[in-house]
Amino acid sequence: MKKNKRNKKGKGRFLVKIIKFIIFVFVGTIYFIYFIFKNLHTFIGKGFMNLPRFTKVATIYTLIFCAGFGLVIPYFTNDKVENAVIQTTKIFHIKKLEIETVKAKTKLRKSDLVCKKYSDIECKIFKTAKKHGLSTNQGYMLMAISKHETGNWSSSIFKNYYNMGGIIGSHGFRQYSSLDEGIEDFVNLLDKYYINNGRNTIELIGAKYCPVGASNDPTGLNQHWVPQVTKYYNEYTK
Repeated sequence: MKKNKRNKKGKGRFLVKIIKFIIFVFVGTIYFIYFIFKNLHTFIGKGFMNLPRFTKVATIYTLIFCAGFGLVIPYFTNDKVENAVIQTTKIFHIKKLEIETVKAKTKLRKSDLVCKKYSDIECKIFKTAKKHGLSTNQGYMLMAISKHETGNWSSSIFKNYYNMGGIIGSHGFRQYSSLDEGIEDFVNLLDKYYINNGRNTIELIGAKYCPVGASNDPTGLNQHWVPQVTKYYNEYTK
């Protein structure tokens, strides 16, 4: 018990010493800073007065010149500075507009190239895909899916109903009143329920869109869906 009491007393004294030391250092630092600021002008004044006469005169004239220069120059340079800032801002906006114009032209060029190279139907599918925010390759993928589902746009459901992807509703194949309506629904379906849900490859889309062994595929044609769509896609992207 005596040893424990001694240890506690020893620890208490050690903590008191540390606290006293910290207070001493803190107070000493504050006093030192106060002393420096209080006597700074005296040190500077004595140092200046001990300089040679020529150095003192040169220092005074230099300070006067710098003060005058700082007051006068802004009147002459203010307009130039403002003009420089305005010109720089104009250049920045012009460059920004040029970049945006180039980007817009690049997007148009991709669509124009597709429209020049492929049929009007393929062009419309691609443009609709881009309108939905899909990438160029995803636009090609939708073109490939539609091409396979409609037999190169020669099937009866396409010719009679403008059904772009063999889309089935509650009453059989969906029917549309125009080509644009059929393309919009086809792209929206693939974007909303497949690509936007992580099914962004031909294999992942095919597993749900046209699954092998489905009950409505008694002849097993669905097994050709992924290979055939991939073939068309590779032709578009080569």
